[in-house]
Amino acid sequence: MTSSSVSTSTNRNLLVAATTVYVNYSVLLTTSPSSSTFEHALAILDTLRRILISQSDSEVIFRALVAVGTIIQVDDEIKSAAREIYDVEKAVDTTITKAGEPRIKHLAVEIREGLKK
Repeated sequence: MTSSSVSTSTNRNLLVAATTVYVNYSVLLTTSPSSSTFEHALAILDTLRRILISQSDSEVIFRALVAVGTIIQVDDEIKSAAREIYDVEKAVDTTITKAGEPRIKHLAVEIREGLKK
């Protein structure tokens, strides 16, 4: 299954599992950077952005936001790409209108702040 099929899936269990894997990968990339970290991070970031835009399940959104918040901490290049190329802030703003739970709003604020640093 490709990342594009994950981001457009309607299978909640698949989406929860995939976003959990993306959280784990984000932590791995943050704690163990390598020469291929940048490319992997961008691929994950693109998939997470598409998940945030296309999905409405609050648990899927929450996990995707955790992964985004983690992966933008890898380095400044990834943070810049998240801001300028992938327009992650817009995707994050979209999630608030779909799933306005306090935990999601809180993560959205943290991600916005993280993107500005």
